[in-house]
Amino acid sequence: MKSLLLRKYILSSALLFLAGCGQSDKQSVPSTTGSMRNNPKNAGAIDYQVLELFLPDIPGYTKGTPEGATPTADNVSYSETNVDYTSQRIDGNNDNEAASINITIYDYAGIPGMLEPYKEKFSFNNAEGYAKTREWDGYAGWETWDKENNSASAGVIMNDRVVVIIEGDGQNDASHVDDVMKKIDLKGIAAHLNTGNGSSVTGKTKR
Repeated sequence: MKSLLLRKYILSSALLFLAGCGQSDKQSVPSTTGSMRNNPKNAGAIDYQVLELFLPDIPGYTKGTPEGATPTADNVSYSETNVDYTSQRIDGNNDNEAASINITIYDYAGIPGMLEPYKEKFSFNNAEGYAKTREWDGYAGWETWDKENNSASAGVIMNDRVVVIIEGDGQNDASHVDDVMKKIDLKGIAAHLNTGNGSSVTGKTKR
């Protein structure tokens, strides 16, 4: 799936960028950090513990322990939190197949180039599945279904800095990841973008 391929690439790119920001030779990042300091959109990532508040409970699934971090270098930061959900269920095609869901929320806080891979337009539809662009609460995103592997994903990009990705395995179709995305309070996350680290806003998930 697209999101699986992107995760390692984006994470490694962000870490390399932060490492560059911490180097003593500032010529390696001559204009990027300066532009970020002067741009309110780059005022700092939402703390990962705040992002964790938006990870919902999913009926029929056991929620694991969220993991996350907010690395910072030279006043430049980004955040990531993710959690796994597991469920044992009877599937029409694969009896007693273990189903799983993973939710990851990134706040790249305006780090240049981090969102570009997510913004690539893509779509297809064939006997093996589909990929399509769509919107979630007015934000651009995508949805995929891989029939051979019984896997689905959904993702959304918010305010040119936050990415929410849901990945499901052992699924019958993409409807469940669709339902899970609808449980996440995207507008609540967006509200934190206007408050720095969002400490004055209470995180919540939709019922």
